[in-house]
Amino acid sequence: MPLSPMDVTHLAGLDTVRAARMLSEVRSATLSGQRAPMAPRPVIEESWERVLRSGVAPDHDFRTGLLSRAEVQRRRESSTLRHVLPVLREGLLPFTDATRHIMVVADADGRVLWREGGTAVLRKADRLGFAVGADWREDVVGTNGVGTPAVTGRPVQVFASEHFVESHADWTCAGAPLTDPRDGRLIGVVDVSGPLETMHPSTLAWVDAVAKLAEARLRERHGVLASSARRPSTAHRHPSGRAFHGFAGSSYLCGVVCRSIAPRATLTCSTVGRSDRRTQLARLGRTL
Repeated sequence: MPLSPMDVTHLAGLDTVRAARMLSEVRSATLSGQRAPMAPRPVIEESWERVLRSGVAPDHDFRTGLLSRAEVQRRRESSTLRHVLPVLREGLLPFTDATRHIMVVADADGRVLWREGGTAVLRKADRLGFAVGADWREDVVGTNGVGTPAVTGRPVQVFASEHFVESHADWTCAGAPLTDPRDGRLIGVVDVSGPLETMHPSTLAWVDAVAKLAEARLRERHGVLASSARRPSTAHRHPSGRAFHGFAGSSYLCGVVCRSIAPRATLTCSTVGRSDRRTQLARLGRTL
């Protein structure tokens, strides 16, 4: 019986090579108009259709011109993203080295403004043109973990040959959009990427939870929770009615990450302190 797209997503966490081979066959057949052994995941198929309309060549390794250092710095200093960078670093970087990933933060224009992680993986990213200042919009470099979440407005994981451009097929990405809580406007995308063998089905839940934590930080900054912030003993409340404390939603979201990524792990996420939260996330990272 042919595998479904969801089966392959699960398979990728168990047998990366086999899953990548199957997705390569799906991509080749779909882009050539032939009958594929299975349909791509809907989010990927819709992305491929958009990219085809934009004129990106699947076999052409297109490299965008990088922004100058001065322009990158200007964008960093003027971007709202700079206010949430510490949250993203705290939530993602403690275990990128261990899992051989890098963290990438791009602005709403798809330009990579920050890129951090293990040196070996950064060098591999360089070979793809995935560098600071690069334009990683979907209609420029095809389906990917930065440009596709920006278009869809939701978290997207792109594995192996789900990337539209063939040279990206040995790479895996999981990205989540970052929005301004005041008006829902896209301000950027946070992405965790790495070589093919680093793929894990739960990486997307991890990245999305940290992105939500970053948005909660912005919500505090913009004063939406100013009155509660002035009363540290007052619990914030999740829509479910459950109380959570401390940095807006951090304990609650730590629980989301723990349950989504490592449901079998025994983690207590009710702590209030930042150092305790970092410990919980670091312990979680070692399970990936």
